[in-house]
Amino acid sequence: MLDTNEVRRDFPILDREFHGRRLVYLDSANTSQKPHQVIDAMGEYYSRHNANVHRAVYALSEESTRMFEESRDTVARFAGADRRATVFTKNITEAINLVAYAWGLRNLREGDEILFTEMEHHANLVSWQVVAKLTGARVRAIPVTDGFRLDLDALDGLLTERTRIVAVSAMSNVLGTVNPVRAVAERAHAVGALVLADAAQAVPHFGVKFDDLGVDFMGFTARPRGPAHLAPLATPVRDRGAARARPDGPGTTRRRGLVHARGGAPPRRRAGARRRGDRGPCRRSLRQAVAPALRSGSFDAGLCVPLQHERRGGRAGHGLGQGAAHVRVARGRDR
Repeated sequence: MLDTNEVRRDFPILDREFHGRRLVYLDSANTSQKPHQVIDAMGEYYSRHNANVHRAVYALSEESTRMFEESRDTVARFAGADRRATVFTKNITEAINLVAYAWGLRNLREGDEILFTEMEHHANLVSWQVVAKLTGARVRAIPVTDGFRLDLDALDGLLTERTRIVAVSAMSNVLGTVNPVRAVAERAHAVGALVLADAAQAVPHFGVKFDDLGVDFMGFTARPRGPAHLAPLATPVRDRGAARARPDGPGTTRRRGLVHARGGAPPRRRAGARRRGDRGPCRRSLRQAVAPALRSGSFDAGLCVPLQHERRGGRAGHGLGQGAAHVRVARGRDR
């Protein structure tokens, strides 16, 4: 029998009291609390090992780099993926954006079709709608039955030779429905389409494995139990036409593979910069610092497009100027 008192001891925040009663937290689907093992590990890292990874040759940085890559090995084993194709992003929205923009903009054409389900999280809808508008592709929705299940018969009717990618949630964050992702993948692959699985709910709930799903991309997040701004993206070890992390130029050599498909420091650094920018006076100073540049348009247009922030938990979205400010400051500190 589950000893709830023993479980509570792992979560320091549950020792708090509100209105004279111990905290009972029921919002884990939105943001789960962190056990002391995770909190202690993060504190240990920032207290003893913090340095920029892959960018220096002194002892502390090499130690931090080794730990960073060991964590990639651990995550890859946990997700049933190959470490060479396991990429760290800030959140599941960015992981899906990476596929949508890096693969989609290079491979989708007018007349192509993108399928997603009616039960998708916004993160797995908006990205494809934007990419479809940019490329001339068409988005189509796989309906849900009256029993809140995915309508596989309708899927068969929607899949055609024009279908290029199918985006499907492995487990709905609203309905709790566990979708037959492998069956969807088999049908999609039969017409030559790729499949992206949003496993943000499925991985922490029942430990779904990348290989078991049979998909081409799987994104999930550490937010339920680990650091709030870490979301791995897994894909098979083969060239899927990923976008270049940095532009080519005279005398440059581009490293191949998804592991190297990142710009700036790893997400742990960018997340820290963004959190600092979210605090009252710092946030106002941030807007004041970048407002003249935003008004004059002096920023490079390619870098002023605001990244989509995580939309879980009813958090309000940011406008263009504010969003661009967050991106600019975070990247500026990294560089």
